[in-house]
Amino acid sequence: MVLDKLLRQSLIWRGFYFITNVFLNIVLSRVLLAVSFGNLFYWVNMLSLLTLVMGLSLESSFTYFVSAKKIKTETAALIGCIWLLAIVIPLGIFQHFIFSNKVSLHIESMQLVVLAIFFVIGNLLMNYFSALLNAYQNFWIPGILGGMVNLLTVFLICYYKTDLHQLVIVFFSSFFLQGFLCFLSFVFYYKVKLFSSAISMTSVHTIFRFAITATGANIIFFLLYRIDYWFVEKNCSVLELGNYIQASKMGQLCLVIPQMLAAAVFPATSSGKDKEILQLSLTSIMRILLKVFAVLFLLFLFSGTYIFTFIFGKDFIQANPPFLLLLPGILCLAGLSIMSAYFGGNNRVVVNLKGAIIGLIIVITGSIACWQFYSIKIAAIISSIGYGANFLYAILIFRKNEKFPLKVLVSFKNGDLRWIIHVLFKP
Repeated sequence: MVLDKLLRQSLIWRGFYFITNVFLNIVLSRVLLAVSFGNLFYWVNMLSLLTLVMGLSLESSFTYFVSAKKIKTETAALIGCIWLLAIVIPLGIFQHFIFSNKVSLHIESMQLVVLAIFFVIGNLLMNYFSALLNAYQNFWIPGILGGMVNLLTVFLICYYKTDLHQLVIVFFSSFFLQGFLCFLSFVFYYKVKLFSSAISMTSVHTIFRFAITATGANIIFFLLYRIDYWFVEKNCSVLELGNYIQASKMGQLCLVIPQMLAAAVFPATSSGKDKEILQLSLTSIMRILLKVFAVLFLLFLFSGTYIFTFIFGKDFIQANPPFLLLLPGILCLAGLSIMSAYFGGNNRVVVNLKGAIIGLIIVITGSIACWQFYSIKIAAIISSIGYGANFLYAILIFRKNEKFPLKVLVSFKNGDLRWIIHVLFKP
């Protein structure tokens, strides 16, 4: 399947999941308000890091080696299942002794452990088996499943909106439900016989060697765009934390479509086909992103405060200034998601790692230097600078390898509109 068809499938089906995810975020914001919203997603942020560390980014290996037909699908799936069973007990221990005392949601310690396991294992199931489905160029199963579970979660949150305890249980259980359904769909749709495939030490070594390198890059990248939460939590009020996290989540929503495109770029790059078409598509995507973000910046510059309070509630009146300051950096992250998929598909994740380290050093150094007068606006400025440095490094390496002038990324070409129409509508 050619790249434009992959992009179309990714946009349509991941787009459905994206819309329902936005709806879920709006409902949560209005039900919880800024303080509880900030507490909930501060814990989610910590669990997301735990997910990344314990999951070892095996989905990157699965996509790369299955797309390139270097490892059987059944072998990859079985390795993923065995790994998930192996990490359940360590996961519970980590949550109980490290994170439990940092959660301010009035939930018992044992329930926190169970909910943490639901969140991490559910996300990893979704990551692993979505990656295997994507390797089959199947984007519709995870998109539909994720979207339908989100809608069910919204309904239950509205039902339990006066009961914070039940609401939190519903929210975290939804991640496990998504992952488990994705696993079942993959196994039954493709009639995968998990236990009929032998696992060789060679395949295990190959998968984990690639995954560990990818994990290093992903952890650094995660810290790059999430470590500001910790600095804000230490230096600002709980209300400001909730507003900053909402601004950051709005920025992350802006990354959803670029990540959809990246999900198609990665397997296309891994297959090694249509290299010239792929490079032209990448530059077209970068130019389109620049135009879209310019319009978005102007929209929120003149009406952002109204948009935040109208959609999420009056508690989020402070969210627009940090969002505007984050937006240039979010543009860099959007472009970086495409570049990272390109380098990952070419088995050059070390480029992603080096760029993320540069950005992370800038964010940490800048945050410490501004400790005495730190605010959510300062946090947004420092983060944007770090994101920009990471993107600049990646684009310079890409330009060096592919030999094209940088001006092609910022020029305005009529062909970009034709390319979008071709991707979206041409069968």
